[in-house]
Amino acid sequence: FNPSFNGNGSSLTSGQLSLDAGAHSFSQHATDKNNLIAMTAGSFAYRLTQMAALEGLAALGLNRLAPRAVLQGASALFGLGNEVIAFRGTSNALNGNPLSQTFERNGFLSSSTDFGMLKIAGQLSSNPLLANFAQSAAMVAGHDATAFMGWTEHDHRSLVERLAEAQATAMALNVGSALFRIASGSRTHHLERSLESRLAL
Repeated sequence: FNPSFNGNGSSLTSGQLSLDAGAHSFSQHATDKNNLIAMTAGSFAYRLTQMAALEGLAALGLNRLAPRAVLQGASALFGLGNEVIAFRGTSNALNGNPLSQTFERNGFLSSSTDFGMLKIAGQLSSNPLLANFAQSAAMVAGHDATAFMGWTEHDHRSLVERLAEAQATAMALNVGSALFRIASGSRTHHLERSLESRLAL
């Protein structure tokens, strides 16, 4: 099969090829069962670690010394670290890769960039469609920035293909977060309200 020709035998433009590659990338990542399981494991690790970190910071009395935004930022960083470890560890286990690859430098930095940018961009708009688009654009921009600084490898695929993959990743992350809320039920909501009250003191 030659992807540069359509069903009528006429050649496709570079734009059409880019869109085709983007659709294939989105479909491949959106239907990857192992990736969805790993993203869900990461979401669970993030929320549980974030809440535990907030509880610990409040127990130390730091809520009286530092602004709430600082404490929330610190807890988010703790959560992000465990989210990346849980995601990469689960993904490696499901795909038969050595667990030692979980902490491989470029991969760990790449995953940290992905999750960090997705979380930051997701707060930019209350509109789900705009937030999802912002997440995709931020994820691609984050990769470009870390590659420019030499922390990760350059991604030479088309922008459309990269945005499509980022879109699928953002969707998987949102699904994982939704599954956590369903699994934890009202317990998480009550705990978050309690933590918010303690931080406000």
